Amino acid sequence: MEIQGSELNALRGATEILKNQKPALTIMMFHCEDNLITIPQFIASVQSDYKIFLRKHSRFYMGEYILYAIP
Repeated sequence: MEIQGSELNALRGATEILKNQKPALTIMMFHCEDNLITIPQFIASVQSDYKIFLRKHSRFYMGEYILYAIP
């Protein structure tokens, strides 16, 4: 998911889907530094079955982190 800084709002809107269907998630994390904390916390609060991974995909660009959440 990469929606220009609205990732947390989209996850909030998908709360029931996260609870009931447990989709795998791939979320870009470079729009807001707070997302590095708030998005994993939100996912864990909605569905504790997720394993959350954060990976930096570029050694040149400082903010290119992607979060993976796997049920």
